[in-house]
Amino acid sequence: MAWSLARPLAMLVALLIALATGSARAQEQTFDNIAGPWWFKLAGRDRGALFVEFSEPSAGTFLVEDIALTAYPSFGFSRALASFFVIDAGEELNFDSKGNVIGTLALGDPNSATSVGTISIDKGKPNKDFTRLKLRATLQGESGEPLRVNLDGRRVPTNFAVLSGRDPDGKLGGKGVKSAVFELNVLTSAALGLPGYTFEGSGPAQIDGMEVPDVSMTGTVILSPDRHVFGLLEQSSEFGTGTLSGTLHVPEAGVIPKLKLDARADRKVSAKGQLSDPIEPVLSVTPATFDFGAVRLDATTPPTRVFLVSNVGGGDLPISGSATFQSGSSSDFSFLGAATYGPLVAGAAAVPVTVQFDPAVAGAKSAEILFGVTGSAGSRLVSVTGTGGVPLLTAEPQTLLPFGNVVVLQSRTLFFTLTNTGDGPLEGNATILTGTSDFALVLTDDATNTILTIPYTLQPAEQRLIRVRFTPTTAAQKTGTLNLSGGGGAQRALSGTGTAN
Repeated sequence: MAWSLARPLAMLVALLIALATGSARAQEQTFDNIAGPWWFKLAGRDRGALFVEFSEPSAGTFLVEDIALTAYPSFGFSRALASFFVIDAGEELNFDSKGNVIGTLALGDPNSATSVGTISIDKGKPNKDFTRLKLRATLQGESGEPLRVNLDGRRVPTNFAVLSGRDPDGKLGGKGVKSAVFELNVLTSAALGLPGYTFEGSGPAQIDGMEVPDVSMTGTVILSPDRHVFGLLEQSSEFGTGTLSGTLHVPEAGVIPKLKLDARADRKVSAKGQLSDPIEPVLSVTPATFDFGAVRLDATTPPTRVFLVSNVGGGDLPISGSATFQSGSSSDFSFLGAATYGPLVAGAAAVPVTVQFDPAVAGAKSAEILFGVTGSAGSRLVSVTGTGGVPLLTAEPQTLLPFGNVVVLQSRTLFFTLTNTGDGPLEGNATILTGTSDFALVLTDDATNTILTIPYTLQPAEQRLIRVRFTPTTAAQKTGTLNLSGGGGAQRALSGTGTAN
C-alpha cells in the first residue's frame, strides 16, 4: 500500500463532515451492539485518529471489517508511534461482565506484513443511544514503554459533506521560511479512503534569506472527529521528513474549507491554504435523507422517491458507481429501475435513482443506501424511513352527541365509539376542546372523578369507548366540542340543556 502520491499534482480534497446525530446503522440497537463504522480521536499523551468498522455481533464478539463506506481496511495514525497503521479484518473485541469493551487489536504496517504494535482496550462503554464510544486503552509499540491512551469515538456520519479544493496562493512559513505563492493540493487518499488524505505543496520560497525556486512537500494525513489533522511529511526538497499535525476549518453552509499543516521535520514549517478550486470528482446525492411517512399495506401504487446523483467536483475524471442497500435494511424498500450511474462528468445533469416503499407488514421501517464510487473513495450513505400501515379514525356518532334535558347539578353520561378502520396502529388523545365546563371526560359510567384527557392506542379494527359526562350548573342550553387526535383526527359536537326540574 503506497502512502505517497500515486500521481503528480494530486487533485483534491474530500473534506468533512456532517457530524450528525443519529445512528449510522439501520438495525435496532441493543446493549451489546456496537456494530458499524466508528471514528475515534486518540487523546491523552498520544494524538491521532482511528477509523474502524465492526461486524454485526456474534455471541458478543465484534470482528473488524473493511470499511463499508470506502471498501478500504480499518486504519489510523498515532503520533506516539509516528506512523500510520491498518487493522486487518478478523481482529475482535468483546464485552466483559460489566459491559466494558475489552480486547486487543493488532496494528500492522500498511506497507508490509510486519507489526507496528497493539492497542489493548480494557475499559469503556457506549452511551445510551449508541452514538458515542469512549474507551481506555494501552498503546504498545514494537519498542518503548506502553502508553495509556483515551479513545473518544462516535459513529460515522450517515452522510459525508464532501468538499474538494486547491489553493494556488497558499502560504508557507516557519523560522527563516516564507512564501506567499505556495500551491497546496489535497485529495482523498487512494490508499486509505475517507477520512485519509494525501497532499502536495510546491512553489518558490525564501529560506534563510535565499530564494529557492522550487520547494516541494508531499505527505499523508488523517482527519480526527474534532477536525484536527495528523500524519506524515513523507518527502520534501528542503525540510526532510517527519510528523504532521494541523487543523481543518469548514465554515457553516459548506463554504471554502481552510487547512493548516504544521510539520516537525529537520525544521518546523507550516503550510496553509483555502481549498477553493474543486479538482477531483465528488459524488453528491440529493436528498441526503427521506421519510416516506405512513403507507397503506395494500397501496395500489406504492410511493417512490427520486434521488439525484451527480458529480459536483471538478477535474477530468468522471464518476461511476451503483447504489446498494446495506445490511440491516428493511426489504420493504427497493429500487424501481436501474440503480447505477455514470460516467458522470463534472457539471453534467444529475442521474435519477428511484426508491420505492411498499410495506408488507405494519410498523416502522428503515434502510441505508450506499451510493458507491467505482474504484475510489467518496461514497455517500443515504438513510430512508417509512411506516407500514395508515391508521384511520372513525367516531360514532358521526356528528352530534345529544344529551337532551338534564336537571341542574345532576349528570348524564354518553359515549363515542372509536374504531381504527385503517391498517396501522393508531395513537391519539380525546380532549374537551371548546365550550362550557359542564362537559367532562370520565373513564367509566359510575366514575366520580373527571379527567382532562384520555389517551388511546388502537390496533386495526380495534374499538374504544370515550365517555363524556354532562353536568349542567345552570338552567340553559350548553354546547361543546370533543377533539380526537390520531388517524386523521376528528371533532364531534356536544349539546345539552340544563333544566330546573
